[in-house]
Amino acid sequence: MEVTAEKEPLTICSVSYKSRLILQVNYKLVHRLNNPACLDKWVVIDNTPQGKEEPFESQYTSFQVLPGPPFPKEQKGHASYHHAAGLNEALKAVRTRFVLIQDPDFFITRMRWIEEIVGHMKERCLAFFGAPWHPRWYRKWRYFPCAHCLFIDLERVERERLDFTPDIAHQSWPHLSLFIAEHEWMCARGQRFEAWRRILRHPRITLAEDGRDRTIIGSSRDTGISIYEAYCHAPGIRYEVFQPVYRPDEDRLVPLPGVRLDGKSALRSLLERIRPDWLSFVPKRRGYFTKTGFAGFGLPDLRARGWEEFVWKKRPLGFHVRSSLQDKKPSSPAEIQAILETLVSHEKAQAEETK
Repeated sequence: MEVTAEKEPLTICSVSYKSRLILQVNYKLVHRLNNPACLDKWVVIDNTPQGKEEPFESQYTSFQVLPGPPFPKEQKGHASYHHAAGLNEALKAVRTRFVLIQDPDFFITRMRWIEEIVGHMKERCLAFFGAPWHPRWYRKWRYFPCAHCLFIDLERVERERLDFTPDIAHQSWPHLSLFIAEHEWMCARGQRFEAWRRILRHPRITLAEDGRDRTIIGSSRDTGISIYEAYCHAPGIRYEVFQPVYRPDEDRLVPLPGVRLDGKSALRSLLERIRPDWLSFVPKRRGYFTKTGFAGFGLPDLRARGWEEFVWKKRPLGFHVRSSLQDKKPSSPAEIQAILETLVSHEKAQAEETK
């Protein structure tokens, strides 16, 4: 089948670490929702240690499975560096104009989404498009798509400048600012005595500052940080993001136990309103997130599972699987498949209604 100008092919790039079964579920979903001519190939860098997982099955013909780079055992944050090295290798195998960097457990459930998103990027002259870090990950950067689900137009950015390597070795870890934030949270919950007792018991922690600028919000230098820093404010570079579903008074911030907002606290609400964006746990940019999740569309409530929901054009777009908030157990492929059946059925029904 020939690919027309309107159906410009896309290459998907993923890194697999014991993710074979999840990737196969995602593979079937992508082919079920899209015109086969829209997918050039799916490059998979296999970072799974040899012998730890069965090989990919030959029936998944769009997969181009390549061996992963050596594991950096002695490096701080080695898992992030290994993942990023895999993404850098995957980019070398891309031959199409448009590429999607996608986590194996990030699922897009919109009908014909490849055509729709590629067309949107061309119409809006976007170099980058995709999912931002969910706002509950308060140490990550905001307003720019991340490597969980990142569409790139390689005609608008130089492939050689795309480097996913993190910079964890030079990451600034917050001490005083984190301590103060936890203190505010405890006070807001009526634990004032305990909060002040901690300060008196740990004056060294309270006052420890090593001369560097230490803040909580956006301090992470995780996978893709150099792309964010190179292009977030670059002249002529346009980008957009999906809307994460986020309810500040309900969604626990990460990492735990960390800090969290308390919707019942007038003090916390006031502090978040008057703080500048770079000091606020709640992103300030209008329309950046939505409180209307999948349940508001008559779909399963994936937020209740601890998963991250994303909306685009006021409709569910996809979700990112995370560990359960209750038991921290990974979700099984069968469980994910059952949910996907419900979402796809709903999406097909919606498509029929709009005909």
